[in-house]
Amino acid sequence: MLKLKKHIALGLLSIGIITPVNLAAPLAAAEAFLPVIPSQSIQDKVISHDNPLFIKARSLAALGGGARYCGEDKDVIAEFLVKAQNQLTKMAKDNYEQTFVRVEFKNLMTAFTVKKPEKKCAVIITELKSFLR
Repeated sequence: MLKLKKHIALGLLSIGIITPVNLAAPLAAAEAFLPVIPSQSIQDKVISHDNPLFIKARSLAALGGGARYCGEDKDVIAEFLVKAQNQLTKMAKDNYEQTFVRVEFKNLMTAFTVKKPEKKCAVIITELKSFLR
């Protein structure tokens, strides 16, 4: 981390944003440019398998992936994607959860697209059409 701070500080010095009063000042200024990484406990809350957002993302991904596997029309799938992502985004509490759920939904749907669904294709297509109403 100190190496990253020094690298940022040198960059800030080179473009004149900060001046070298002492070594501590450029390092302190560099701190403001470090990325903020969510704590592990925040990640654990979102990723938890009993989180309603995760459960909904998995359910919708299984539906959309199954429909795609069953050969549903691309335009219908596109309509489903928009509605599903909007629903998941509304359920998210903040920007972090919104970003997480978009990625999780996309990854899960891709996985369900290549796996034969547990339900019959006719059932999946019926559920998809019902969701789109």
